[in-house]
Parts: sequence; structure tokens; C-alpha cells
Amino acid sequence: MLDFLQVETARVPQYAAFFVLGVLAYRYDWLEEFDARVGWVWLGGGLGGVTVLFVIGADADCFGPGGFNGPAPVWAAYDSALCVSLCLGRLTVFRETVTRSSRLSAELAADSYGVYILHVPLVVAVQYCLTDRGLFPAAAWVTTSVFALSVAFLPAAALRRLPGFRPVL
Repeated sequence: MLDFLQVETARVPQYAAFFVLGVLAYRYDWLEEFDARVGWVWLGGGLGGVTVLFVIGADADCFGPGGFNGPAPVWAAYDSALCVSLCLGRLTVFRETVTRSSRLSAELAADSYGVYILHVPLVVAVQYCLTDRGLFPAAAWVTTSVFALSVAFLPAAALRRLPGFRPVL
């Protein structure tokens, strides 16, 4: 149904909520007001959640296979909590450690939403090109990440300069 949006239908409410919260956070300056100690705790919780996920696996019985069953809401809550904790934690890390701004970092930051929108087809294309190349999964992930991310900034920067796109991207 929503293939043109390149999102999983089940994640649309989460994405919409994050979008609304992002607008509110910007408008009311929540990210600057957010206590760093609380952000570090969220990051710790997120990293702990990732560790648990890798130890027991996302396909563990406690998370369920999806569909309408008892463990499915456990997975939905876990996934959402993990997402929120890692987002808050990473925002805190960058706010507290990356304090210098340059012309390049300002440009990349301005292009970041466009990159977010454009990166999925680029990632898929790179993954398709790397199929059956004999790369270890970690090497394929690094190659895909570096290539697709760096390439995504070029069209995002170009689109942002077109009339009508700047307010949106």
C-alpha cells in the first residue's frame, strides 16, 4: 500500500509520532533543555537493550513472530523503547561532544533530512550490486553504509537548492 513511501506500514504511527515530537522539540527547544545526565542514562538503557537483543535474538519466542499474538505487543514495546532510548542517547552524545560548528557541518546538517528521505533506494541499489560478491556481512554493511551515505548527500544538497524544496528539505 505505501510502497512509494518506502516505509513499513506498521511503522507509520511511530514515524508520525517522531515527526510531531521533532517539530515540538525544535519549537520548544527541548533538546537544549534536556539534562545531559538523563540523556546518558537513556543511552545506557539503549545500549543495554541492544545487547539483550543480540544475546537472545530478535526471533526469540518472547518477542513473537508477529501477527496477532501475546508476544507481539512485547516486541512492539521493546522496539519502540529501544528506538526512543537510542535516539535520545545519541542526540545527547552529539550535543555534549560535538560542540564545534563549521561551514561543512552546517551544510551537512541542513541536508540531513533530504538524506533521510533519499537514502533507502541508494542503500538497496548498493546492496543489490554487492550481492554474490563474497563479502562478509560486516564488510558489506560498511561498504553499503559508507557509499550510500556519502552519495546521498549530493542529491539532497542539489534538491534543497531548487525552488520550492528548501522549505521542505
